[in-house]
Amino acid sequence: MVLRRRLAEDAASEAALTAEEMTELARSRERSVRAGIAARVDLPLPTMLRLGTDRSPQVRAALAANPGVGRSRALMDALAEDTDVSVRLALVGNPATPVDALQRLALRSPGPVCAAAVERMDVDHAYDAAQPVVALRLAVGDDARPTRQAPVRGFKPAR
Repeated sequence: MVLRRRLAEDAASEAALTAEEMTELARSRERSVRAGIAARVDLPLPTMLRLGTDRSPQVRAALAANPGVGRSRALMDALAEDTDVSVRLALVGNPATPVDALQRLALRSPGPVCAAAVERMDVDHAYDAAQPVVALRLAVGDDARPTRQAPVRGFKPAR
């Protein structure tokens, strides 16, 4: 079993794989094999889309770090909304992630993802201090969450 997994991992990192071979390896039971395939820049788009919904955050993070993911804006947007922080951090580190996606990640993600997205925008000189929403989010931090303003069922105000 270990030998079979190691052979599959080696095959996933092999330079000369056909689209069919990559698609087959993307169906592997082994998470490390799927992650190896997800990291390939030459991965066919349908296989990329399939791996974007993989149950393993390790596979989705490998895909998010793949510069080839920029070929599908819908996939990039889905990875930006992923529940796992490692996936969103990998997307921030991806050189193919456009500035507007970094801004959305900075606005919608608390803590380390927000900080990494802002740092990346600063490093790339793409962050413009005139962007008031991002600047506001950075100034107030994670305390800028909306509060419930609607009445609560069963609550009667004092008269």
